[in-house]
Amino acid sequence: VFKTATTFLYHFVYSDLTASLLTEDLFRCSVCTEVLKEPVSIPCGHSYCRQCIETYWNQTGDYDCPQCRKRFRTRPDLLTNSALENVIEKLHQAGFKVPALPKHCYAGPGDVACDLCTEKQLKAVKSCLTCTASYCERHVRRHYTVAALQRHTLVEVTGNLEQKLCQLHHRALEVFCKTDQVSVCLVCALQDHRNHDVIKNERDTEEENTKTQEEQIASRLEARLQREITILQHNTEELLADNSEQVPFMSILYLL
Repeated sequence: VFKTATTFLYHFVYSDLTASLLTEDLFRCSVCTEVLKEPVSIPCGHSYCRQCIETYWNQTGDYDCPQCRKRFRTRPDLLTNSALENVIEKLHQAGFKVPALPKHCYAGPGDVACDLCTEKQLKAVKSCLTCTASYCERHVRRHYTVAALQRHTLVEVTGNLEQKLCQLHHRALEVFCKTDQVSVCLVCALQDHRNHDVIKNERDTEEENTKTQEEQIASRLEARLQREITILQHNTEELLADNSEQVPFMSILYLL
């Protein structure tokens, strides 16, 4: 049965339509983004390079799945994914290669690197104030799909995450105090800035200013339009008055 399944997968991959789809996710390790090496599976069913998942757990100190974020109480045993390893080996023997990512995707000097990538770090596209980490396009996807991560605060990628956190409570600076003109965390907002004028964040301040400007422009346009309407009504009334005066005169001419 195993040999039949392997043969089926081997031929299935070689169809023009499915090959491009499978190379994107099936054979890539989501940690290093390279072709799986010594693929192992963890209890939730996801597979990684053995070295990648071990390094990830050693660095984070938490035993969770980098993809679905399922957390394990103890360090799980890594089970070799023999079927997947066999398929990858067959593909390598046949000369099949997973296309490498473009060079501009990898972090270079001055770029913020993804904190989850291990071997070749990709360029980060978003930073999470809750995780205090930055993620590449592939690794940030979980923040949009996993319910628990959707509550995290994502910002434009930055290499100074510590400056985005409250030094007192180590929480994200999610609100902006208009009274003191300073960004604060929610705890500070409820304690030290309780009776102050606060909004969600500095971006909201910009949006509020933009909205105010738009309202002012709309108000001026409305006033101008109203003046034009008043002038038009006045001219129309004068025209109608002139016509009403001419009607009797034309009637007299007709009688003559």
